[in-house]
Amino acid sequence: MAWWLTAGAVAAVAALVVVLALPHGGGTARAGMPAAPDVEQRYGVRFTMVGVTADHGLLDVRFIVLDPDRAAAMLSDARRLPRVIVDTAGRALPSPALMPMIHDPVAGRTYYVLYRNSGGVIRRGDTVTLAFDQASVPHVPVL
Repeated sequence: MAWWLTAGAVAAVAALVVVLALPHGGGTARAGMPAAPDVEQRYGVRFTMVGVTADHGLLDVRFIVLDPDRAAAMLSDARRLPRVIVDTAGRALPSPALMPMIHDPVAGRTYYVLYRNSGGVIRRGDTVTLAFDQASVPHVPVL
């Protein structure tokens, strides 16, 4: 009986080690997403995805909060959110972001901002730049 208990305990510990070693999506940017250390440092967020949704009527921009204090400054005021610049046209989407302001972001949590994609200007396969006043994430592939 003791042998079965020992074998069961070893198996449980091994399973836990395997689960903890697996990537948990959300901690890192997805493949193809440009690195932007200055954005991460200055604004406390790491962008992980940009995709069209709602029959191409919205652009979904996702990010992970790295530093809640820095992120709160950006997320509590829509004027501080990044502009979405269409790389092929070199101009920003004409519509503002749609989202409730977040005043208490949590480190490690994924959030999103929805932008109006008026006229379906941005399509899957395009690239955009997420631009702030003093930093940017260039050439982000759109899903």
